[in-house]
Amino acid sequence: MVGYTKAILALLAATAIAAPLAQVHSVGGLIVREDSPKQAPPPKEPPKPEPPKGQPPKDPKPEPPKGPKPEPPKDPKPEPPRDPKPEPPRDPKPEPPKDPKPEPPKDPKPEPPKEPKPQDPKNPPTV
Repeated sequence: MVGYTKAILALLAATAIAAPLAQVHSVGGLIVREDSPKQAPPPKEPPKPEPPKGQPPKDPKPEPPKGPKPEPPKDPKPEPPRDPKPEPPRDPKPEPPKDPKPEPPKDPKPEPPKEPKPQDPKNPPTV
């Protein structure tokens, strides 16, 4: 346990001494040390030339006009009305007649006679 404490104190002391010598900043609660300044990454796309001031920017593609779309012309031939198919009349299904089935009479089963248990000579029955 003492070894861990000494190691932590040594690490804190080394950080406290090295921190003023290097550029240190905090990122998301973590201390990040930069020993050498990083170069900016190259841009992914080449920068577009800016048009001179006073002229509106030229769009390569003209935008379609905004607003409601024009309706397509209607066909001169109207659709013939559809004939509804006559539905067959629904007959309720006749319920089958219920025949009350008489239940067969239950015969009481005679219980088999109980045989007397043999008595154990070591444990006599308690009265």
